[in-house]
Amino acid sequence: MTKQGHSHDELARQILAVQFHGYHSQSWRPIPYTLPSQPFAFYLVRRAMSRDAVIVLGRIAATWKIAVPELASYPNVVTPKQNRSVQISRGNFSPENFERIEQALKS
Repeated sequence: MTKQGHSHDELARQILAVQFHGYHSQSWRPIPYTLPSQPFAFYLVRRAMSRDAVIVLGRIAATWKIAVPELASYPNVVTPKQNRSVQISRGNFSPENFERIEQALKS
């Protein structure tokens, strides 16, 4: 159970995590081409946008906005205070953005 009262099973049903590149890197750098798996990731993000999902953009928000230009004007994008932190917590988001995340989890 999380501090906000969500079970891990509930979160697993409510959250979709889409990686820009499906690999771990200590020092990420963009590569100059699109990998074969990336169009599917972009499709998943666009589908989420079509249903007005809250989208949390982290470390490489600018790169996501290049790949999916609609994100730049999408009203349900939230970003953490610290881009290097992947933690979704009250301390890492503005009160308004954390509330948007919590409301999305309740719907």
